[in-house]
Amino acid sequence: MAVSLNTSYRFGRTRRHGFGFSKNSGADWVVPYSNMPPILVFDANGQPHNLVLDRTDNLYYDITTRDGPPELSLVQYFKDKVAVAGTGGTAVLPIVEFPRDRGSSGDYFLDHRFLQLGTRPLKESNRDAAGFDSNGYPDGLEIDVDLYADGNPTTKSAKAQDISLPKHQILLDQEARNAHRFSTKVTANNSEWKLAWRRNVYKVSDSQDGPQNRSTTERDWQGEFGTPTMRVGYSRGDLIDRATGSAVVETGITRIEGLDGISNSALQFATALTMPTITLTAGALLVWYQGVIAITIGGVAVVLTDHDTSGSWTLGYANALTESGVVLVTPTGTGKIFDLQAHSSISEDARTYYFADSDDNSGKIMLPKD
Repeated sequence: MAVSLNTSYRFGRTRRHGFGFSKNSGADWVVPYSNMPPILVFDANGQPHNLVLDRTDNLYYDITTRDGPPELSLVQYFKDKVAVAGTGGTAVLPIVEFPRDRGSSGDYFLDHRFLQLGTRPLKESNRDAAGFDSNGYPDGLEIDVDLYADGNPTTKSAKAQDISLPKHQILLDQEARNAHRFSTKVTANNSEWKLAWRRNVYKVSDSQDGPQNRSTTERDWQGEFGTPTMRVGYSRGDLIDRATGSAVVETGITRIEGLDGISNSALQFATALTMPTITLTAGALLVWYQGVIAITIGGVAVVLTDHDTSGSWTLGYANALTESGVVLVTPTGTGKIFDLQAHSSISEDARTYYFADSDDNSGKIMLPKD
């Protein structure tokens, strides 16, 4: 297992610290040698100091950032590699990420209205001190607020930049709407202040997803069967082509029970049946059959491939048909067919769905109804 020697993490144990791990980062973050832990020393006043030898510049740094007794001039700085006098160094840039907001039910939609942040100066005594404004905030302090929707960690939905404090109610210049969850990230160019509270105000609505999000794969498969070039079957006792509504001549046909369990819904015949005239361009043909049958379109033979069998019925199909003309179904001996149909195209997944519905569900979804 690879071990990183230049990365460190802090662990927050309280709400004030922010619970859990967070990565220490920054160009001037002090990186110790792996075999040289910090050294604890005490100064002449008995004050403890943790010294770390930085591997990047081989200098010792005191990482005991705290304010000591006033008479000892121990000052807490919010910079990396700052000089003893408080000059130079790189400001520590704070990042606060809040848990996601959502409605009382996870499927509710949120429209963001505005954000309120409660901020405080780190020390009230800093008011009008050197480097601080009249409110006790560091000079030039600015914060940014980013709003992310539905767990997206990189593309923000809205942003408020360069906010000067104190400012509690923040309006975003972009609409952040129609999300199930929003998360808020606050960043700043200086650390010497406190974020006391946050309040996001939303309009919550219990509404359905848009049509584009309610579409299912099954609906797409059903759509492939929605505009047949030909579909022969019985409707209200008459044999018709459901694609056109035209009657089909029934000479030599005996009506029998079909795969759907309905009596008189399938065709039994001993002589060739003449079906409607069709034109296909890379089209598909499907038929449930029993016995041995041969199909031609405009005199050109159609080679059927068996998809699968349900009971005594077999679903045969052919793809990439470019024929045009009369469909002729010829049996060897006595043949039986049910739901003969042709389409501009039918995918394998849609055909499998059609078979499963017919086999498991008596075709309640995909087979025609009177």
